[in-house]
Amino acid sequence: VDRPQAALGDKLLGTEELSVAPTETVTRSWKRNPDASAVAVVALFREPAGTFWRAVRRLPAPDPDHCRKKPQPPFSVRLEENRLEVR
Repeated sequence: VDRPQAALGDKLLGTEELSVAPTETVTRSWKRNPDASAVAVVALFREPAGTFWRAVRRLPAPDPDHCRKKPQPPFSVRLEENRLEVR
C-alpha cells in the first residue's frame, strides 16, 4: 500500500522511510509514542523471499510512571539478501 494512512486510518501514528544500500549498515533510534503498541517494518526488494519483506514487533505496555520510565528493550532490524528480520 503506498498510502499507509488510507490503509490504517487513525491507528497509524507515524511513518518514516529509510533507504539502505547493499552492504550498508544504518543505526537509528526513535522516541516511542506512548500510544504505540507495535512497530511495523516493510522492506522493498527486487526479488522478495515469500513474506520475509514485512515484520511486526509488538511493544510492551508503556510504564505509567513517567517519572521513573523503564528503558524499553531494544530491537534490531536486519536486511540480508532478500529477507527482513526483526530481533
